[in-house]
Amino acid sequence: MVCLYSPNCQSRWIWSFAQRRSFALASLHTSTGLVFELSPDGKGGWTETVLHEFGGSGDGIEPYGGVVADAGGNIYGTTAEGGANGAGTVFELSASNGQWTETVLYSFCAETYCADGAYPFAGLVLDVAGNLYGTTDSGVTGNECVAGSTCGTVFELASVDGQWAETVLHSFEGSDGATPTANVIFDAAGNLYGTAYLGGSNACSMGCGAVFELKPGKGGACTEKTLHLFENARDGANPCGGLVPDSSGNFYGTTSQGPGTDCDGLGCGAVYSIRPRGKYNSDPKVVTVHGHRS
Repeated sequence: MVCLYSPNCQSRWIWSFAQRRSFALASLHTSTGLVFELSPDGKGGWTETVLHEFGGSGDGIEPYGGVVADAGGNIYGTTAEGGANGAGTVFELSASNGQWTETVLYSFCAETYCADGAYPFAGLVLDVAGNLYGTTDSGVTGNECVAGSTCGTVFELASVDGQWAETVLHSFEGSDGATPTANVIFDAAGNLYGTAYLGGSNACSMGCGAVFELKPGKGGACTEKTLHLFENARDGANPCGGLVPDSSGNFYGTTSQGPGTDCDGLGCGAVYSIRPRGKYNSDPKVVTVHGHRS
């Protein structure tokens, strides 16, 4: 897997088929972005094919997240802007007779004050039923959040009788984190985990960010638990990226700032692990694996 990183936490992830075909998003080469395929040419090189270029009527623009594929080979992703309301989309690309067709499954900010979320910079994750899960970096919580923005959401998109419907699983409130910019992940029990770039501790001007868990409940409701609020100490601050699990239930991630005051006074970032204490309680153990310094 390859990640290209830009300072404003906007990543592009490459997803690969088992047969060595790779699909990716690009938002730097055109003003609106595109999805492309790389296929081996049999001579040690690779051939690029553009599957879709964004920017048509009602289409999204600026795809910064990743793409995922279902068992049928359909590709799903997000655009951070554009769509019917200008606040981003979830899209599907499906192939027939060698031709790819894009369908906008959902346009964000369809509800008053964008209560359904807005501006999804992260990609998506699929569950076994084919439902899609992701984050938006803005979305109404009833209160204005950090830096005059709203606090963001975790959402689910499910298909019922061929129609896709969005459900907000959690709206961040600032104190529990804000502005999630990375993908969420599942554990074996179906719980969701992720990071919020801002919010939480006042040790940073707009909050130092958080690690969170969402547990599914009855009737589709989710319960959020904050596993860690970054303090810009040894743990670093402001995680742009998401989490990677290991077989023991630990999570690993990175922060874009802290610890210390190198790198223009912001700190150079850290690699951290978050470890459960028994079953996750209100104080899981966070260990800085490596703190970057200039």
